[in-house]
Amino acid sequence: AIPFAMSYSIGTLLMEYAAKYSEQEISGLKYIAGILSGFCVTIFGNSHSFFYDPESFGNKFLSFFESLGAEVGKTDAFFYPDSTRYIGHNPELTGEAADYTIEEFPFYSYLVSDLHAHVISMMVVLLILAVCIVAVAKLKEISAEERLLTTTTDNFKQGYFKKAYKSLITVPVIVIGVLLGVVQPTNFWDFLIYFVFASMTFFLMNTLSSKTFADFRGSVLFVVNVGAILGIYLKFSSNVAAHIILQTVLLAASYAFACYAPTALTRTSFHMSFVFTVAHIIAAPFSANFDAFSNALGKCKTHSPIYQLFILWGTYVIIGLTFFVITIVYKNWGKQVQVKQNKKAFAPKPSVIGMSENDYTNPVMKFFGQRNRMDIFVCGIFIAAPEIFYVRDIYTSGYLRSNTMFKFAFAAFIMLGITVAYAVLRLFRIMNKKGEYSNLGYIIGIAFCILLLIPAHYPDIGLRQRMGTISTDNYKTLDGTKYLETYKSNFIVDKEAEGGLVPYAHAINWFNENVSGSPVIVESYGDSYTDNCIVSAYTGLPTVFGWQTHEWLWRFHGIINKEKDLLESDPDHDVFKLYINPRHADIDKIYTSDDSGELKEILDRYEIEYIVTGPLEAKRFGSDNFSVLSQFGDVVFDESDLRVIKVNR
Repeated sequence: AIPFAMSYSIGTLLMEYAAKYSEQEISGLKYIAGILSGFCVTIFGNSHSFFYDPESFGNKFLSFFESLGAEVGKTDAFFYPDSTRYIGHNPELTGEAADYTIEEFPFYSYLVSDLHAHVISMMVVLLILAVCIVAVAKLKEISAEERLLTTTTDNFKQGYFKKAYKSLITVPVIVIGVLLGVVQPTNFWDFLIYFVFASMTFFLMNTLSSKTFADFRGSVLFVVNVGAILGIYLKFSSNVAAHIILQTVLLAASYAFACYAPTALTRTSFHMSFVFTVAHIIAAPFSANFDAFSNALGKCKTHSPIYQLFILWGTYVIIGLTFFVITIVYKNWGKQVQVKQNKKAFAPKPSVIGMSENDYTNPVMKFFGQRNRMDIFVCGIFIAAPEIFYVRDIYTSGYLRSNTMFKFAFAAFIMLGITVAYAVLRLFRIMNKKGEYSNLGYIIGIAFCILLLIPAHYPDIGLRQRMGTISTDNYKTLDGTKYLETYKSNFIVDKEAEGGLVPYAHAINWFNENVSGSPVIVESYGDSYTDNCIVSAYTGLPTVFGWQTHEWLWRFHGIINKEKDLLESDPDHDVFKLYINPRHADIDKIYTSDDSGELKEILDRYEIEYIVTGPLEAKRFGSDNFSVLSQFGDVVFDESDLRVIKVNR
């Protein structure tokens, strides 16, 4: 609900400002744009189901792609997760060509009740988008003082160095830096993606408000500054204090650059340095206690076939590219107005809304200035690059860019949703040289409204396959443990028993109602997407060890094998030797050992306050060891074959 409401606000905001800079009345159009933004971002899916659902009209197009030589894979069946596991999966690539990627989008995340960081951070990144919109919309035109600047040391003599910060460090810029700091510990991929997006915002702002776009000195300083930001990060990010100090020194230097050579490029590099430094200062308390698994980039070894990219995002890309071209071709023409002069009515030649011809001080400013700045801004949203680089992590072989593609595709989907909703409605208010609404804009806008039925196909089939018939009779409640009443678990001895985990549901309720704070519990560990760690998952209480793959990913340390150009486990920091195997061994002993001294030492080491013994533990360890463990405390919950022991510390 929150991302939908935020997307709605962004859609209305964009249309309001677009109307302001086109001097148009938009009446109810902004509300339609807002609702469409909400649907494009949070309800629609990618276009995959339209083509691969055998019952869909779009399925017929696959034979056309096949006639062009494309390997379309399996086309006679569709399951709703297929739309997020497509490239590299259908047709399945094997061997060195293997490239298993993930193309998740918000609606799918909602379907599977995903609470991973990429979903939670949607609320932060949409706020970043909104602040960027306001920053561009509220931008002041080039000032008289700015026109006197010369890009020489004379600027220092005139005292510009002492007062430039007033125009460079504005409230929106500060807020963007803070929000990037907030999103950094939530989802680091979003930090990288929206740092680039914020940089594009600063580029547009500074181009519209700087006398000089670029000169030789400014261009060199820009390249050096941007390179230094990335270089310092890659080299020193593991040392939080050193990294922040060096970035702060660079920030001071970039400020001097922006004063010495006040061009759009040097000011953009200063803003990049400013928000990058502020973000890391804000995130420092987290970063100082977080062991990053990787800060290394790698060049993609495999690339997605063009037709598969088209299958997934073709609809949004077609709309975005078309709007991009229209923005370039159409200037920001004013509306034709009838005026009376000497009792005669005539229509003056419409002019481009914006600064006068004499106010433009460089060609790039003129190009941007002669177009609606909101149109330019939305075109800037239209960027993502998972086909060039990937972030190295624990995944190897055919899964190299799986995580990177996942996070970039998710972020790109949000940006494309905002772009498309705005573009479609904006086309109905495009002016031609005659000062009239463009007929071509109307035609394309209507066509694109029809085209949006393609991504609208997914929520229908996805809902039906995941949830069944949507009706009040089929309502399941908002209680996430309700399913346990009839659930058959494969991770207990009696796999066919309905409701075999009901005691766990009741234990979870007991914890949530009776236990405060964050005491450590111990229960059965296991692989990802199993029933293990169920108590920790539904209470939020820390457990000695969670799902193995996630624990491995979060604590992995890698070094680059230069011969293979792959990230490999650091032998001096082997996550299995340091964390996984020792904790597995300790938990094994808790549920199997009868050595009281050994058990007491383990319970003390992890400061365990509650021990869960039940069917999941009995299945995993062959015993729940209750008879031995009960000597260490009191039974505070007892139902069927599940008991919770509160350790007497």
